[in-house]
Amino acid sequence: MRLDTPIARLKQLTLVLALAVLCAAAWLTSPAWLPAFHAGSSPDDPTSLHVIAVLVLAISYLILAGTFVSVYRKCKGLLSFRGIFLIFAFFAVVAGLTRVLDLLALAHRAFRFMAQLEMAVATLAVVCAGILAALVGRVRDFLVTMRQSQRNEARFIAASESSLEAFYTLQAVRGKDGSIIDFEFTYINSNGEKLVGLPREQIIGQYLCALIPVNRTGGFFDEYKQVVMTGQPVVQEFPMQLEDDTPRWLRHEVVRLEDGIAITAADITDRKLYERAAEYRAQHDPLTGLPNRSLLQDRMQQAIDRAIRYRHKVGLFLVDMDHFKEINDTLGHAAGDKVLTTVAHRLRESVRGSDSVLRIGGDEFIVVVPDVQEERDIRRLAAKIVASVSRIGPEGLEEVDMSCSIGIAVYPSQASSSEDLLSRADAAMYEAKRSGGGCFEVYSEKTPGFTPQTPVAPPRRAAAGGPTLVVPRPGKSATTFPDA
Repeated sequence: MRLDTPIARLKQLTLVLALAVLCAAAWLTSPAWLPAFHAGSSPDDPTSLHVIAVLVLAISYLILAGTFVSVYRKCKGLLSFRGIFLIFAFFAVVAGLTRVLDLLALAHRAFRFMAQLEMAVATLAVVCAGILAALVGRVRDFLVTMRQSQRNEARFIAASESSLEAFYTLQAVRGKDGSIIDFEFTYINSNGEKLVGLPREQIIGQYLCALIPVNRTGGFFDEYKQVVMTGQPVVQEFPMQLEDDTPRWLRHEVVRLEDGIAITAADITDRKLYERAAEYRAQHDPLTGLPNRSLLQDRMQQAIDRAIRYRHKVGLFLVDMDHFKEINDTLGHAAGDKVLTTVAHRLRESVRGSDSVLRIGGDEFIVVVPDVQEERDIRRLAAKIVASVSRIGPEGLEEVDMSCSIGIAVYPSQASSSEDLLSRADAAMYEAKRSGGGCFEVYSEKTPGFTPQTPVAPPRRAAAGGPTLVVPRPGKSATTFPDA
């Protein structure tokens, strides 16, 4: 049985008794009930006034009883000793009924009965007074606790409103089976208003998933339910698209708060951008913008994994500029930097979008070529790179020798791991250097040495729109390569 059902009935009974007392007042004060008093009474006779005063007291007691019952209901969950209000309500009802019985006893001249009623009411009054006196200490403690709670609430609100983070509390909304079907906003601070994009008057009292549907579709609602059921907090960082289409990163911490949750959220976009910028600087060459050595192993391993999965080949090119030290020594480091940025640009132009170009230090570059069907495709790309790098120098450095030497190793025919690829491409590059530079070499294990490819001399400048002239080096025959 629900507790509020008998309480409601008691309130109704109190109202009925009060009405009954009012009706009795009209009858008891009439000449028919007290004819002797009215017949022989004078204007100064206090009998009628006494009857009316007693009836008013009876009604007051009944109203007081109803008040105690209401206080009992409203203090549910707030006072551990709220049952005392039912005792007071009982006393008030008894006192009110005693006042009515007192009038009946007066009408029949039953003064002894009147005295007994008064004694019973006095006894009840003494008992209630004793109970109230015993509760003075507890009431004082309760009032002190309530005052402290009010102060803490004020401090909490002040701290929350001045916080740089968004903060809001939500109460679990449960269905008929007791399961959580949503969360209701119970508090939100000013930064929470900015994050949601609505004033708090339109947020408090609203359901979370109805107001922000992404909480259900994005899986946040299920995580919030787990926090309530398990008590384990959740801390997450995730990207979020705000109403102005600005990409943002948010960090939120969710903790259980009674039968609900408290969420602290902060915009960490600036921190994420700084971290990404720092990560980019750590993984990329500041001069050319190319990935540096820190990403080399990852790019090679990705290419090898794809080669294993799709039964392709991987080509690794180690590109080293010829005579670069002379450029730095004679023209200065600014000229050397300009040459390196030009080479980086030409390398990127020569390869596919799926290929990786990295600068691993000084004048050394690496090109990782995944998803290769035939080794001849690797040779064609190497020839294209040699020809592209060996074009005329950058503006203001047209006379600079822009030739390069390339060493090539192929997975899996010439190497079985990324370490083997790198070491054998390095060996092939030094063989290209020994061959005079301006060429590429493919690693080979057929003989104790290497089988060098025919070097390509750097092209001379030609007239605009005219053919490129390839001049053979002394002792070498000129060779043209098919277009890549």
